Formats: sequence, structure tokens, C-alpha cells
Amino acid sequence: PGGQGPRAAWFSFEELCGEAGHHKGLAGGGVLAAPDYLAVCRSFPVIFIKGLPQFSTTQRDEARRFVTLLDVAYEERCCLVVSSAVPPDQLFIKLLAAALKQGVNPNLGRSNKLDLASLAAQSERPQQDVSPGQRDKEDRKVL
Repeated sequence: PGGQGPRAAWFSFEELCGEAGHHKGLAGGGVLAAPDYLAVCRSFPVIFIKGLPQFSTTQRDEARRFVTLLDVAYEERCCLVVSSAVPPDQLFIKLLAAALKQGVNPNLGRSNKLDLASLAAQSERPQQDVSPGQRDKEDRKVL
């Protein structure tokens, strides 16, 4: 219907959950948070996000912001379409493996329990570097 404005938005992961998502107009900046995600979800019932990474141990804050975005989108019944270089069940595997190494049981609160031996073995594998061209190709896979 006329006058409602755009019904969908396209963002990079970095814009929503990374350092590029700083409030540009605020003194001191600050990354986006739940109130910002609420405003975005209320403005756009469909949101496309490209470039979702497999979270490493240096991206805990970004992972936390992404989970907050997921929570807000779910509560607002907002449709998210996300592209990533890895399948959804691999997004947090490195963070879960790091938690296991620190003695934290990553199965706490999970209905689908992880195979802890397999998780520990995965954490021992060397990380593969993905070239920007390969990452762009992989980003086209829609989750």
C-alpha cells in the first residue's frame, strides 16, 4: 500500500553487529544494541544480512550482538535472510570449543546436545584462510 515506505532492508553483518555499526551521530559513538535492532525490525519486516562470519574467539562481542539481533527479530516477527560462508550449525563452533577448553560445558541450556569429543577435535584443526573472492562466493549461500 502507498505511503508505507520500504518493506525490506539490506545490511552487511559488519554494519549491524560489527565495528562499522557505530552510532555516527553520537559523541563517543558506540556499537548498535537492542534498542537499535528494535527500531530496524519495526521499520523493516524483512531484513537481508550478508557476510555473517564463523565466529572466532576474538569476535565474542559481535556474536553476542548477533544473538541479540536474532532475539529482537524473533520477538518482532521480522524475517531475516542471512548469507554465510558456513552452515548455521557451524557459526558458533569455535566459541563453543573455546568454552569447552576453559572447562565450561557448552551443552548447558541446549536442547540439541553437542558431541563434546567431536567439538574438542574440531577446535584442534588449523583454521583455513578464505580469500575475499572465495568468501564472496560462499556468502551467496543463503541460510
